[in-house]
Amino acid sequence: MVCKINVVFTDSESEEFGTLESEVVLLANDITLDRYDNEAVIRMIDEPINEDQEVAHIDLATCGRLEVSFLALDNPLVDKLGLDWIVNAPFIEVIRELAKKGR
Repeated sequence: MVCKINVVFTDSESEEFGTLESEVVLLANDITLDRYDNEAVIRMIDEPINEDQEVAHIDLATCGRLEVSFLALDNPLVDKLGLDWIVNAPFIEVIRELAKKGR
């Protein structure tokens, strides 16, 4: 199910936040991944997203958040392994591959 989707972020607890539009990776119908140069964030969202949706909406005040810097854009191993593999592999195998020396 790994694919990219456009998201509109809001924050129901902050009137000052407004909205922010971004393209994110959909890892599962309720989990997204935002990747930046040296950081990455996984969000578990309230409403499932369909792959055929053109735009999804995420409320930053209510979604779960996990910082996962090892999945950031500056880690070329992530692209080498592929997000599909990372999503489908057992967690311990992901750790083994990402923690290998000499990479």
